[in-house]
Amino acid sequence: MRICDALRGAWSWTSVGWFVALLVGAWGALLGTGDFKIAIAIFALTGAIVAAKWLTVCLSYRPKRRTLFLVIGESLLVVVVILVVMWTHSKDVRAAKDRNERDEQAKTIEKLRKEAADTHTDLTGGDAYPEVVAQSFVSPMRFLIFNRGKSPLQNVSVSMRRSDPPHQHFDSVFLGVIPVDGNRELPFTISPIINSDAAYVDDRQIDSWIVEISATNGMFEQRMDFRRTKDCDAVWETRSTFIWKLSEPQSVIKRQADFWSLNLTNVCHQSPT
Repeated sequence: MRICDALRGAWSWTSVGWFVALLVGAWGALLGTGDFKIAIAIFALTGAIVAAKWLTVCLSYRPKRRTLFLVIGESLLVVVVILVVMWTHSKDVRAAKDRNERDEQAKTIEKLRKEAADTHTDLTGGDAYPEVVAQSFVSPMRFLIFNRGKSPLQNVSVSMRRSDPPHQHFDSVFLGVIPVDGNRELPFTISPIINSDAAYVDDRQIDSWIVEISATNGMFEQRMDFRRTKDCDAVWETRSTFIWKLSEPQSVIKRQADFWSLNLTNVCHQSPT
């Protein structure tokens, strides 16, 4: 009997009102957090509780009144629940649309930022660096300057000077842009000279030249050493001792210890003994 009384008390309008108020509060909180699907489920549960309570109330009426009040009450309740669910769903759709728009805006901003960074790198040269490489190994020697990097080298100028007496100097020449994996031919040639007091590397004397290169992304200096081959004085070996970036951040970009050349047998045979 006490259990039945407790159940009746729990199913009273006052208790149901508390349950409904709690669930409606949870529904509102879920709207605030953006959990719209859970909010819809909570409100549908609230409607079901109210519908069940209204059904028990109508059972106490006479049959004719019972049917009328049940239909009217349940119909109104269904309409209210449907309207609220539709409104909540519209909020969910709108929130999803806003999220998609924000995601698209974020992607667009990131894309523009990357394009701006790439454009800036292309305009400034980024971390690309130049390297002068000999293209002939008999005097006068010709050279190409290469772009060793992933960005174009902009506003490139090159000068070349002999580091030891007798000093020789070629004025700076403007070459413009050197594209990625591209090169330009230097408009001057050199003829190495071996003096009696020239420095030795291993058992042979060397002639050293300094190449000064300026570009938008910095100033560079390259030292090139030349020495005669063992088998033929007419043929030169060369090495790029170092490539040094003079502007900040300063760094040694490349070192080369070994000399190299081409096998120019015909030249050696034609040269006087």
